Amino acid sequence: MPTIDTHSPSPRNAISACAILLALAACGGAPETKGSMIVVSDDRKLAADRMFVRDPFDDQVKQGVLRQRVLGDAHFVGGSSELTTLGKRDVAILATGLKNGGHQRIALRGGETAALKEARAATLKSEFAKFGVSVTLDDAPPGGAGVASGDALLLLQESRSGRWGEMKQTDIKTDIKQGGSE
Repeated sequence: MPTIDTHSPSPRNAISACAILLALAACGGAPETKGSMIVVSDDRKLAADRMFVRDPFDDQVKQGVLRQRVLGDAHFVGGSSELTTLGKRDVAILATGLKNGGHQRIALRGGETAALKEARAATLKSEFAKFGVSVTLDDAPPGGAGVASGDALLLLQESRSGRWGEMKQTDIKTDIKQGGSE
């Protein structure tokens, strides 16, 4: 009876083992990208996560400020004509949104005295002028009948297509149906 050497692989087994190892090496995945080689600290990851959560709501905030067009006591440091952080943000949003609209009306609320209202109006006109926007300030109620859902979708498309970036769903107009309570 011939002796079988179990410690030496046959050429056929050796070739099969090499083929298996090569196949496993080839299945190691795609080559690393430039971004996958960057080490990001936990603080930066947390900041990015917060941005990803807030980002979808930025358009809503901007559209709300543009639609409302009201500046009031919350936009100023108490009893003064100095803008708060909120005031500066909302003025920048309004100025950017109204830049191409020419002369626009903004409702100014609050102010205990006529002198304070005038000082706040002067501050706002100066801030809007920095953006190249001329506005009319008054204390009339903003009024309006509200916005229908279809109009809101059209406003969203308009805002994303021009002022605030590209809209991902460019065919949104075709989804809007007249009438009904959808």
